[in-house]
Amino acid sequence: MQLSIPVNRRRIPTALLFYFAIGVIWAYLTIFPPIGGVMYQVLFGISLVALSLRVVVLLIDYGKTLLDKSAAINFTDEGVDDKRSIFSCGAIPWKRIAAVDLGHLRRMKFLVIRVDDPEGFVRMQPRWKRLFLNETMKRFGSPVVISQLWVRYDLTVLWESLQPYVAGRQITTS
Repeated sequence: MQLSIPVNRRRIPTALLFYFAIGVIWAYLTIFPPIGGVMYQVLFGISLVALSLRVVVLLIDYGKTLLDKSAAINFTDEGVDDKRSIFSCGAIPWKRIAAVDLGHLRRMKFLVIRVDDPEGFVRMQPRWKRLFLNETMKRFGSPVVISQLWVRYDLTVLWESLQPYVAGRQITTS
């Protein structure tokens, strides 16, 4: 198998836009607080800094998606090599992949690549990346999720083509 699926460069960065809008509201409330008190302004200021850091990281990620010509997810006989974003986990051999699930969430398909020992898999990543991967783990149960918005490929067809590799992995390790 040799399949390279490029990222969808036309996608709208909804998370970036959402957090940016919240940041603007937070900045306004920090400058013009509805209630008085220094503690209120300090707490809002701290949360504004944290929110701003998240917006900057998401902006960098979106820039990588747009500008990186090698931003893709590659499926080979050896495994999956995820190079979609700065939060991607990189190369995953088939022997580490326990299952590939196809799901739907709010009219959107997503493919969840379940790995053996996902917590250990996340621990191997840099600390800054772990924060975002842990969010994905809580939401989907795996750090590797491919959303239909991220790729220009039918995820149902992809799921069907990956099943023999996952089944072969399960047969050889039993």
